[in-house]
Amino acid sequence: MSFRRFLILCTYLILFIPCKLLGEQAIDTNAIKINDAPDYPIGEHISFWRDEGNGGIDVALQKFQKGDFSPLGHPTLFNKGYTESIWWFAFQIKNEIDSKNTVIFSPAGAAIREGTLYTFDEKGVLLDTAYSGFIHAGQSRDMHSRLNSYELILPAGAGYTYLFKLDSRGLNTYVPFYLDEPNSYWEFEISRTAFFGTVTGVLMMAVFFALFLWGYFNEKIYIIFVGYILSCLALILEEDGFLFLWIYGDQLGRFSSIIIPFFSLMMSGMLVIFIIRFFNRWLFTNSYHYIQAVFVFGILVFLTLFFDWNPKLNLLLIGMGLTVSFTNMLLVILITLSQIRTKKEIAYYILLANLMLIFGFSNYILNLMAVTDWHPHKPNGLIVGSIFNVILLTIGIIHRYYFMKKEKEVMDRQFVEQERNIARSIIEAQERERQRIAKDLHDDLGGLLALIKLKVDSLLLEATALQN
Repeated sequence: MSFRRFLILCTYLILFIPCKLLGEQAIDTNAIKINDAPDYPIGEHISFWRDEGNGGIDVALQKFQKGDFSPLGHPTLFNKGYTESIWWFAFQIKNEIDSKNTVIFSPAGAAIREGTLYTFDEKGVLLDTAYSGFIHAGQSRDMHSRLNSYELILPAGAGYTYLFKLDSRGLNTYVPFYLDEPNSYWEFEISRTAFFGTVTGVLMMAVFFALFLWGYFNEKIYIIFVGYILSCLALILEEDGFLFLWIYGDQLGRFSSIIIPFFSLMMSGMLVIFIIRFFNRWLFTNSYHYIQAVFVFGILVFLTLFFDWNPKLNLLLIGMGLTVSFTNMLLVILITLSQIRTKKEIAYYILLANLMLIFGFSNYILNLMAVTDWHPHKPNGLIVGSIFNVILLTIGIIHRYYFMKKEKEVMDRQFVEQERNIARSIIEAQERERQRIAKDLHDDLGGLLALIKLKVDSLLLEATALQN
């Protein structure tokens, strides 16, 4: 053996084999032990790697074996905000029971363009590839569910390595990870579906009531309120994947890439218009042009649906859209505060309703942007804030409805009374005129008759004189 070959062999033994052994040892000790539990704490067993060059499965597997993946650092959540990168996640599972077992792995992000799960056996052989994400629907997804879920079937005593590729380039990376036993998974889905069905029912009742008021009063404020509620509902359902599952997923799954920024703009813009019309108050001279600009910008965000190949442009427009949404919320507060002096009670009431919404909406957006991971409300701040706000604003427009109805009744009574007064005045004027004419006729006719009598008497005297 030449010295050069000997040197290469030593280098291989020193560098490669220890790294491989260390990687295998780390994998074995960190494997998730599967038994009969309803769910498993996957966060402490999962690690990730940022693939800025789209290196592919081979590169990701090598990185994982070399220990280049970083711990998740959270019990369930991965969140790096809006990025241009592909992310890889790795975890191992060991079935500890003597029979076949099944668990469901769920990276439950709503903005996953494509999620690919690779399954490797203990020797590193690729066994299976499964797909999910909003570009897949129906049978092309591993599980036809609102979540990006994968069914993992584990033979008795088997151990597998899983690599999950997350492609959310240009979108947010807010992805909670769950690993559940199938019964536990479907029980949660049933309860979650019932909850969101109830939320949808409550908001749709508010929609129908606003439509009734719109038909009755024919005022634009009520149809604007309908648009606001539907935008809130779209955000709420999209955040948990129900909008994808119930409405557009099977045909138009790519809409997921623009739902959050687009309906954030629509919701906040509609709310600004609603508050302006509610108080009949514009905050500044060019408010109307500003509102037009908001909706034009919403159209630009919607158009990113057709050029999602450009993550940088998407990130720019989405970031600007979310900034404009925050600005709209600030305008809502400023308009409401400007009405406190003149309309104290109702202004404080509307302020309370909007503060709750703004708190929940801000918390939701800041979480998506990885600024915070704070969740003060369950299931999330957006749902609590939106429902609270819609209910209070619905009560507000009910108050406005009764106030307007009472005002209308008062105006109707005033109108009827005014008509009566006018009729009475006309009758009185006519009576006065008749009396004046009668008086004039009486006075003038009496004088005329006396004058005629005098003339007749005078004529008779003259005739008598002539006869004599």
